[in-house]
Amino acid sequence: MIYPSLIINKKTYRGQIDPLSVFNAICAGFKTAPSQCDKTLKRPPNEKQFTVTEQSESVTVVEIVLLVLFVMALNAVLLYLCRRKARREMQNEMNM
Repeated sequence: MIYPSLIINKKTYRGQIDPLSVFNAICAGFKTAPSQCDKTLKRPPNEKQFTVTEQSESVTVVEIVLLVLFVMALNAVLLYLCRRKARREMQNEMNM
């Protein structure tokens, strides 16, 4: 499925694509919204406005290295347990 989307201030907007929702999203992109936003959205001029802020979602190199080491250790433990189980099963078959 393809969902309609808009690009507003280099951010992808997905949701209701009706004029009022898109206008509200555009007004939310301003640090201080123009008076037209307050008039159209029918809110008092002094009302606290929703603002879009940039959030850093970057991952550091140390976090990546720790994650890779953790996954490798987990795989090593799982490999050890699988081999141990296979040896026990093989020994049980040999004893029979």
